[in-house]
Amino acid sequence: MSEKMWCRKCGAEVERGAKYCGWCGARVERKRRSRLLRVAGATILIALVLAVLALARPLMLLAPPAAEPSSGESTEAPDPAQTSQDIAFCSERTGNWEVYLMQPDGSNVRQLTSSPGYDGTPVWSPDKRHLAFTSNRDGNWEIYLVARDGSGLKRLTEHPADDAGPAWSPDGQQIAFSTDRDSNYEIYTMDGDGDDLRRLTDDPGTDSAPSWSPDGRWIAFNSDRSGNWEIYAMRPDGTDLRQLTSDPAEDWRPVWSPDGQKLAFSSRRDGNWEIYIMAADGSNLQRLTHHPAMDWRAVWSPDGEQLVFISERDGNREAYVMQADGSDLQRLTNDPGTDCGVDW
Repeated sequence: MSEKMWCRKCGAEVERGAKYCGWCGARVERKRRSRLLRVAGATILIALVLAVLALARPLMLLAPPAAEPSSGESTEAPDPAQTSQDIAFCSERTGNWEVYLMQPDGSNVRQLTSSPGYDGTPVWSPDKRHLAFTSNRDGNWEIYLVARDGSGLKRLTEHPADDAGPAWSPDGQQIAFSTDRDSNYEIYTMDGDGDDLRRLTDDPGTDSAPSWSPDGRWIAFNSDRSGNWEIYAMRPDGTDLRQLTSDPAEDWRPVWSPDGQKLAFSSRRDGNWEIYIMAADGSNLQRLTHHPAMDWRAVWSPDGEQLVFISERDGNREAYVMQADGSDLQRLTNDPGTDCGVDW
């Protein structure tokens, strides 16, 4: 193979075998040698890289793989409101009726409201971020909204008549409540911000204590329109009214189970206020509590496995919890003040 000679300085081609350029006098070089050197250098560099990778591979195999979220799995921290199991209730333990929160075992009691007026009947919004409650703090019974940490208090109703007993729709967009603003207690609904008021019932009797079914298709409530307190259900627009109970004694305050299959309520049909459950159509009546003292205002746990309620069985109104079949009764609160109005 012929070799060309090149001048280092001026780049001119010179005769073969010459050591110096005839043009500028500088020392010449062989182009092939330069190319060989470059190829050799690159080969050495590649060999070094491969050697490093070969040494690192065992260490890479020993290292645990990085965890990757599965399809659809969120990497964000869970929302405390969504995971909360707090029970809301009202109490006069400080000498005034206020709204409180506690853990399902009765621990970690926190006072949420502080007002000279009465704050009571708290109910959780479906997302557990807010509580709607009844208060006369402004001189009249109205419905208010507060965040779960006690901030952001907002008055939702403003009328000279009484507004009470709020109940959220399952999508959190509406609140049903009872009011006598038309000279008689009827069931109304409004948007979650207090707008778009709508009247659902129109009867000379008293209609109160609404409860929205989990699928949003029914509102249960109690009424004395037949001359006795019974439980009824209607569509959210007030149509398709159905009477679910029929007993000479009072049946009061229905509450839907989370699966929408049952209603819990209080009744004096056996001579004393006790907790009962029945199917959503009024069938399959079951008595859950058996005590001479008053047991009332039951609500379901979020999973439908338990019921929390108020009882005077220990001489004072306290909150208790039991399994949905009436077993495993446990006392949650123990304070000289009266506790009432629970919601889970």
